[in-house]
Amino acid sequence: MLLFASPFHHPTVMMRRDWIARSGCRFDPDFAHAEDYDFWERAAGSTRFANLPRVLVHYRTHAGQTTIVHGGVQTARSREVRLRQLHALGLAPTEAEIELHEEIAAASRSMPTAWLDAARGWLERLRDANRVSALHPEPAFSQILARYWYRACAGAAQDGRSTAAIFARSNLAAALPASRWRYQLRLRALRVLPEVVTRRAVQWRSPPDA
Repeated sequence: MLLFASPFHHPTVMMRRDWIARSGCRFDPDFAHAEDYDFWERAAGSTRFANLPRVLVHYRTHAGQTTIVHGGVQTARSREVRLRQLHALGLAPTEAEIELHEEIAAASRSMPTAWLDAARGWLERLRDANRVSALHPEPAFSQILARYWYRACAGAAQDGRSTAAIFARSNLAAALPASRWRYQLRLRALRVLPEVVTRRAVQWRSPPDA
């Protein structure tokens, strides 16, 4: 996931102090407002870490948070971290490809269905580059690519239910575990079908009040 975003919620992180002392790994002030993302990416080369399946923080959004106040700087620095990783995969992306990668990583706005061809092609290129470099473990890396492929399709689903078929037929989707069909159904129910149909389906499936 580091290729797209920081995988950790910073307030929940614990680490061994002796590793910090041995490695000399520290926050880099040149990556202001994205220090943690830069730190995790560099640390990945010299230690192991993981997310535990426990909810350990409530995230509060407000007008004074870094993402809002310093969003431009944070985005620029995070872009540098992602570009560094693309180079490590053996890629030399063009400006257009870097922008495409940023759009896939953000998944913050709806994209037209025509954009999906470019997104699928880029994700497949990342998968193929990793097969050569063996930089990231498999099948975990392909599963992350598949999840970002799902997010890209969900963002384009306003163009019609054919988007669900585009998602399912791609060999990227095949990397998901058995739950991939649950993802496809969520794509149909939440983004493709009209809102009224989804609402009625939820009401129909909801158990009666006790």
